[in-house]
Amino acid sequence: MGSIDEFAPKPEKVLKGLLDCLGGRVRALSVGIDRSRRGVPGYAVTPFGMVLGEAGYARMLVGLAQRGGETQLVATAAHVLGHLLHSPLFNDVGKLKDLSIAVISLLEDERIERRFGWERPGVRPLLARQFDPQYAASQIGVEGALARMACSLNRRENLFGDLLCEKALLAVDRLDVANVSFDDVRSAGSPIANDLGQLRYRFDRSRYAVWPDYRDDNSVLWSDKRAEDQVHEAVSLQREPPRPPMPDEAPQERKFIYDEWDHAQGAYLPGHVIVHETASSGAVQGVARVRFSPAVSQQSRRSERHRRGRRRYFSEAGDAVDLDRAIARSVDLACSIPPDERVHEVRLRFRTRFGVLLLLDASESANDRIAGTYSTVLDHERKALRHLAGLLAERRRHSASTASSRTPASGSRSACTSRSSTAGARRSPPTSPPSAHTSRLAWALRSAIWRLPPAA
Repeated sequence: MGSIDEFAPKPEKVLKGLLDCLGGRVRALSVGIDRSRRGVPGYAVTPFGMVLGEAGYARMLVGLAQRGGETQLVATAAHVLGHLLHSPLFNDVGKLKDLSIAVISLLEDERIERRFGWERPGVRPLLARQFDPQYAASQIGVEGALARMACSLNRRENLFGDLLCEKALLAVDRLDVANVSFDDVRSAGSPIANDLGQLRYRFDRSRYAVWPDYRDDNSVLWSDKRAEDQVHEAVSLQREPPRPPMPDEAPQERKFIYDEWDHAQGAYLPGHVIVHETASSGAVQGVARVRFSPAVSQQSRRSERHRRGRRRYFSEAGDAVDLDRAIARSVDLACSIPPDERVHEVRLRFRTRFGVLLLLDASESANDRIAGTYSTVLDHERKALRHLAGLLAERRRHSASTASSRTPASGSRSACTSRSSTAGARRSPPTSPPSAHTSRLAWALRSAIWRLPPAA
């Protein structure tokens, strides 16, 4: 017997066909798979269709292999179309808490399912099969209260004799009219959420999963930083790199959704632009990026910062214009927000100090002659030290001359002193640092070279 992946139909293809069938091909909808959503329950609705996570995709794949498992996919497609046809997307959260968002989303789910059930009469009994009153009654805490409310709203009667379920039924009945805005749904759900909060229920948003499973995570209804992170996590791969495809698995097409500002109409269009990523060649995908440990990366950045020897800050006037700050200033002006005028970058040069540690071989074997020559290893060490000392002293004198060029009187004396002191160090054994412009390391190296015994 073959595996499920070989013979079972693919959930994304089945959902794509159901969306086209139930929606009447009014608009082109897509079904994507984001395998980086590991452990994230449910799926996300986007303005262009839906995106499945790895856990949801595996659950649907197992359900399709079983008899009668396709009914949940039909309910999922009906719920997605209900949101896209009747829900206002990306509403402002404001100061709502997580529990209020969950209650308002539950009322909105029931409202759009009733609207879609009127348009497609066969959808209502199919959605009713997804609710299990016994399961809802067995749950405890805030999850159990929300499950009992969802089950009572679907059956349109208070199955549990709960006061919160009765309030939810009355709220949805008031919303069951034409021309209902999302503000009305918010006003209807806020008192119920307040009653739940007074019962001291603890609501953990990170562990909350919408029930039943055919419903989405409602991230498309809200527009704030947290909801946008969920949407972008569903449609792009920002937090976790994609796992490499298996040898017998074709690479999935990735899609990225972005908002757009229409300058001509002066309107903000959320989720208006979709970008399809083209698959790169296998040779490019096979190139692995070298990653260093955090300690090595931090040391590299520190060395690079010392090598540049610059500090920078932003001001109203400076050396160059920072493009990001200039764009932010233009956006603030267009939105009638007081902008930040510090758009110029100012860079300050400063001196850096380094310590050099040299390890020399001073063992007896360093006096051995190199084969074919009359020089020893110690001779080459002395020569290398002499070159290094001269290089450090020359670099120090160059920096001092550059710094003193702004004061000609004192700079000329310093240069003469440096040259005469260096010449004196080569003629006689150094007894003290020759000059303030010659490094102490160079003077110490010259002293060590002078005290080395001559080569035999």
